[in-house]
Amino acid sequence: QRYQQVTLHATETYAYPSSYPASFSAIVTNLIAPALTVSNPNVLTISSVFAKGLRTGFATVSLNVYNNHWGSIDFEVTNTAVQPVSIIAAGLQALVFGSLTNPIEQVSSHRTVIQVRRDLTIEQQRAAIVTGVYLSDDTIMELFEADGLEYHPSGNGIVGSSGSEVIAITSGVDDVLVTWNGGACNNIQLASGTARIVVNLPAP
Repeated sequence: QRYQQVTLHATETYAYPSSYPASFSAIVTNLIAPALTVSNPNVLTISSVFAKGLRTGFATVSLNVYNNHWGSIDFEVTNTAVQPVSIIAAGLQALVFGSLTNPIEQVSSHRTVIQVRRDLTIEQQRAAIVTGVYLSDDTIMELFEADGLEYHPSGNGIVGSSGSEVIAITSGVDDVLVTWNGGACNNIQLASGTARIVVNLPAP
């Protein structure tokens, strides 16, 4: 038996003095994660930005900085079973941010576009396979290699693999099989899916 884990998200809203009517919010999860505490570590554990159940019960995750309480969230870990339905996986080569006005003035706001690059365009270029599992309670849980993921290129010579990364070899398309394996007594396959990797190398 194993319990689900969830990704924590923390957003902070900043309000300017009355002379500035605008306010803005920012995602600060990675900044506050080291300061999070758990009321019942036998029930719930915090690792980086992930909260993972350990046993049934209740626990509260709190943010306390310099003896000031900034907020908390309650968790209940139950033994209600959910089943893995399918693996959702995709190759990620890079995230590229669009240009911003330079310099950025204080209390100003700007929009930018984030481009997701998935195709491999250089020989030996690498892409990470980002993976989640769709569960029977209609939630998606992020998974990592340490959770028991295995990656299997089709063997057509388009890409090689190194852990959770694929490496471009030649132009073409490869559907990399991703399997999630686990079990207390035997290492069985819990779910599987494919990540389509496109390699488009320049002509020699």
